Amino acid sequence: MGLFSGRSRGALAAKAISLIRNNPGKVMNGIVKAGDFANKRTHGKYSHQITGVQSKAAKAIDSVARKNGPGGTSSIDPTYRPK
Repeated sequence: MGLFSGRSRGALAAKAISLIRNNPGKVMNGIVKAGDFANKRTHGKYSHQITGVQSKAAKAIDSVARKNGPGGTSSIDPTYRPK
C-alpha cells in the first residue's frame, strides 16, 4: 500500500483543498519560495519553466480560493513576490 493509494488519496486531496481555501496567501508564499529556491539551485537555467509553474500554481490557488470567498472573488495576485 503506497502513500497515495486508496482512501488516503481522497483525504490528502481534501486536506490540500482545505489548506488552500483557509490560507491562500501562505500557500502562494510557499510556492514562490520553493520556486526561488529551485531557481537559485539551478543558477537560473530553468527560470522560464519555474516562473511558468509558479504562474499556473497561482491560477490554480486562485480558482480554489474563489470557490470559498463571498461573491466568488479572491484577493490572490498571481504576480505576488514576497520581500
